[in-house]
Amino acid sequence: MKRLLLVAMCCLLGTIQLYAKILRVNNNNMTFPAYVNGQQAHDDAQPGDTIYFESSSTAYPSFNVTKRLVIMGVGVFLNSYDGYQLPGLPEAAVSQINIGGEASHTVVAGLKANIAVDGAVSLRLFSNHGRIDLTGTANVLVYHSYITRLRVSRAYSVAITNNIIVGNIENDSSAEDIAIHHNTISGNIFAWNSDLTNNIIVQGSANLITSNFANNVLSFSSYYKGGVEVTSDSFNNVLGVAMADIFMATYLSDDRYYQLKPTSPARGAGLGGVDCGATGGADPYVFGALQPPVPSIYRLDVPGVVSGNSMQVTIGTRVNK
Repeated sequence: MKRLLLVAMCCLLGTIQLYAKILRVNNNNMTFPAYVNGQQAHDDAQPGDTIYFESSSTAYPSFNVTKRLVIMGVGVFLNSYDGYQLPGLPEAAVSQINIGGEASHTVVAGLKANIAVDGAVSLRLFSNHGRIDLTGTANVLVYHSYITRLRVSRAYSVAITNNIIVGNIENDSSAEDIAIHHNTISGNIFAWNSDLTNNIIVQGSANLITSNFANNVLSFSSYYKGGVEVTSDSFNNVLGVAMADIFMATYLSDDRYYQLKPTSPARGAGLGGVDCGATGGADPYVFGALQPPVPSIYRLDVPGVVSGNSMQVTIGTRVNK
């Protein structure tokens, strides 16, 4: 199966351009050659190479990125949904990825990892699960991720769109032109110089300074703008909606909880009549395993008894978008 996965990885097509080499990282004592941690692979990589973290029950240690790379894992929430990967396959978890100024234009996708950016620009971060810290950066796109905390400082032109955010959002006064659109947020928001539109915000508070705030659905009955409490407005924000009226599920530890009810007040409440939250807009968050656009093997049937010199194996594959 490992050889088949490697062949599939070498045939990648889609939105990520892969150049030169694919460097595999695996800490499972494999017989096929692979790096055992991200720093080893990074140090041998050339700009434009891809580092691919394979699934493991043991987290990979933190590493530093100082060159333009594509960094990918097998995806997250693999065992919450059927038909995305082999049953029981663990995620690829990395303690932290530190992206420095020399690593502009880097892509990170499909990993359970905390991501800390300091100085790099023009980044794409998607289909990840973890904390994101953006410092001294510009032209960053963060989408289709499950974010446990978001912090933005000394940053310009950052788009946070179609994510589920289950922690606080902190944009300080040095951040400018921060777009927070079509997210489902469970946490407190403290935002300077931001545009918050078409979001669902529950179990928290919103404190806004020099920020636009429109067409959001809130589970609390007021928010603060410029230090003044707002209990009603003319910006089409819907206040005081019970969470039980918004979402379908009872509590779950993954993203399934945040699926909208058919009768949810968030449906059609966004600017232009679109749904608010992560599943609204032109590029909605899709509930399922969050995976980068690479092929994956979700079925492998191997006979228990082999007769003769041949063996019939059934493999199911899918192309992720």
